[in-house]
Amino acid sequence: MNRKKTFGLIYTFTCPAACQHCCFACSPDREEKMDFRLAEQIINSPYFMREFTTVFFSGGEVLLYFDEVTRLMGMAKGHYQIRCATNGFWGDNPARAEAMIRKLKQCGLTHLVVSYDEFHANFIPVSSIQTILKLCKKYLVEVEVQIAACQSSWRLADTANILLKSITEIPVLEAAVLLVGSAKKNLSEKDLIYEYEIVEDRCLGSDAIAIFPDGSVFSCCSPVSYSTPLLRQGVLRFGMSDAQIRNVIENDSLFRSLVKYGVNGTCRRKWPDYSISQKERYVNVCDYCHHTLSQIPY
Repeated sequence: MNRKKTFGLIYTFTCPAACQHCCFACSPDREEKMDFRLAEQIINSPYFMREFTTVFFSGGEVLLYFDEVTRLMGMAKGHYQIRCATNGFWGDNPARAEAMIRKLKQCGLTHLVVSYDEFHANFIPVSSIQTILKLCKKYLVEVEVQIAACQSSWRLADTANILLKSITEIPVLEAAVLLVGSAKKNLSEKDLIYEYEIVEDRCLGSDAIAIFPDGSVFSCCSPVSYSTPLLRQGVLRFGMSDAQIRNVIENDSLFRSLVKYGVNGTCRRKWPDYSISQKERYVNVCDYCHHTLSQIPY
């Protein structure tokens, strides 16, 4: 039985930015993109319509494929809440940005997530972000700003100060960078934010699955999911039957064990004879889960 309510379509790894912290190591050099026909089949699947309430378009930079994505949103409209994440590269042209916001709303967008922090600022001018936030207010599109932070980068207050009046009445959320993707190459443990002396062992449970450009399905939407092969449930391919799609989505026994028994409890049950080393400290349970499960052969 599926207990998730959101499915994330990580539509592409292509991105006009190449941020040092990116959990999927996206960049202009990456060419991976989901088959439009697969995304269309997923959205129109009777199983997905029955089981899920929200679709979340992300990347990479998903709005590089604006025409495809708005077509997919049009299919999803009336069946799902529609969320989308962007780095705001398209805000550099106010007239184009206004036309895009109007089109996104027309196609059913219910929530826009704009990523902006010190990492993104190396590629995206703040004026682009300010333009998009103002347009979202004008056209009553629900919007939030998400910030990725480490010890040496801007924190929430720094980013908020730069955006100033543009973020009035707009939620601004901060998430700690984890050492996966590009961050693994560019940052180190000393750069991470350790807010807790002891992190929760039991997975708090995500209500979302993530589907990547090649159709791979992962049990959660954490930044570490794609770098944790054991969390891979299977692959969706264009032309699958609805029963085959359901088998992939519900192949999540490991995730359910992590929620019920915790990381240690799951490892003791599934791999009792396997020796697993631990770090002195962890950023959060996702960091703990990734470090532990990555030591087990896939």
